[in-house]
Amino acid sequence: MDQPSPSPLSSAILGRGFVCVCLGKAISPGIIMRRNKECEMNLLGKTAVLTLSVCAFSMATNAHSNAETLRFGIGPYYSKERIYSGFAPLMEHLSKTLGRQVTISVTKEYEDLETQICNGDLDVGIFGAVSYVKLKERCPKTQYLATTQATKGGKKRSYYFSWFIAHKDSGITKMKHLKDKSFAFVSTHSSSGYVFPMTYFKKRKIVPETYFSKVEFTGSHLKVTDRIASGEIDAGATYDVNLWAAEGKHGKIFRRLKKIGPILNLAVAVAEHLDDATRRKIADELANLPQSVFTKDLPYTGFEMLSDKDYNLTREAVRASQ
Repeated sequence: MDQPSPSPLSSAILGRGFVCVCLGKAISPGIIMRRNKECEMNLLGKTAVLTLSVCAFSMATNAHSNAETLRFGIGPYYSKERIYSGFAPLMEHLSKTLGRQVTISVTKEYEDLETQICNGDLDVGIFGAVSYVKLKERCPKTQYLATTQATKGGKKRSYYFSWFIAHKDSGITKMKHLKDKSFAFVSTHSSSGYVFPMTYFKKRKIVPETYFSKVEFTGSHLKVTDRIASGEIDAGATYDVNLWAAEGKHGKIFRRLKKIGPILNLAVAVAEHLDDATRRKIADELANLPQSVFTKDLPYTGFEMLSDKDYNLTREAVRASQ
């Protein structure tokens, strides 16, 4: 997203022959004198009295527009349409409170988000639990900031569950019926769509490549439920929030076979290059957001300040799944 261009010249006439000039960039004294002279001629000797607030407002506006953009990033956890629509009020609010433009982009793959945070191409990332753990392995100096929350049964929670699911018309009613069926994971970087389901399989000495007739990695949770709904795949692993959304989209066509968890929600982490003051300001804003930013398209209903250590169970799951 392009930054807004600096505002036009703003002049506060404090008295005849004196003009306060406010620009988004520095200008030479000669230009100021020439423009002051032009203003005097145009006023034809009339005195216009304005307050200093006009000048101060212009300076603040231009400082906002010229500040370096704060770049958020998120992996393909939801559709791009939902992300851009749902995050728009949050990005707008942060832009106002932080005094700089704040944007969000969606990476093609989960790994891309980790890479862009490590390389400094993004400032703040929103990561699934496994992606966050892998990020910290690659770039230990990135810092945990917050954990997303969702509301279930009227209560906010900072965790969710993974589900093994199948189409109700598939004839699959139990986990043992999955043998020789086709199965869909999300990505090896997905908590609920791979790592935690794999801990279940490992404990039972199930090797997906030989146990299932076909194993597919769809790249997103949305594609797992879409492919099961269309009959292209027999069963798969996803997380509860996507399952609820899929039922809204396709109807109550999914059979729940097994629940795994709880799994910590997505973590907000900041890149190494971001200064401490900005980190603290972002954390403070996330902890005190107005209700107006939580629209129906935003997947979260709040942010909780936990710690990096709370993701140790995810680290254990990653090791167990390998």
